[in-house]
Amino acid sequence: MRTKKRPKAVGYVRISTCEDKQKYSLKLQIRAIKEYCKKEGMKLVRIYQDERSGKTLNRPGIKKLLSEQNKFQVLVVYKIDRLSRSLLGLFKLIHEELKGKEIVFIEEGIDQRTKEGRLLLNQLASFAEYERELIVSRIKDGLREARKRGVQLGARPKFHKYSEQVHRLREAGLSWKEICQKLKINFRTAKKSYFARCT
Repeated sequence: MRTKKRPKAVGYVRISTCEDKQKYSLKLQIRAIKEYCKKEGMKLVRIYQDERSGKTLNRPGIKKLLSEQNKFQVLVVYKIDRLSRSLLGLFKLIHEELKGKEIVFIEEGIDQRTKEGRLLLNQLASFAEYERELIVSRIKDGLREARKRGVQLGARPKFHKYSEQVHRLREAGLSWKEICQKLKINFRTAKKSYFARCT
């Protein structure tokens, strides 16, 4: 009788600073992942780790994991916030970067290989979309209020910083060509700098 091939799994663990100050130490996370894989009959091929903030996905361990996706079918993580502290970041990772892989979060009891696990992840995805829409709405409201108060949005035009100098040099009798050479700017910037002060 042919034996069923065990799915290949990798683990991911993360702490932010020194391990001894962490509630969820690397040792605790690694032990839990090993025990889970053994219980579920999965072959654990590697555990990736990071020692930095979970606010960004720009982490060496995550990058290495994503570059070696051909080595596994299942990703096992001790807790959701070990993978990402942002719901938006989490679902970008799951649905884009790790599309086609099955994800397990031990502490939350979420296993994407089961229909219950997929349901829970879909519910979390709805919250992530709500969070995204909320952020967009707040940005739009903030920009609208800023415009009402007459706040200039975006970077200040380059020519503004030359305004005083251009006026001073013109009053000293220098030609546009001499001003451009002295300030190392082009004619257009010099003219804009001059007339910006006049408006």
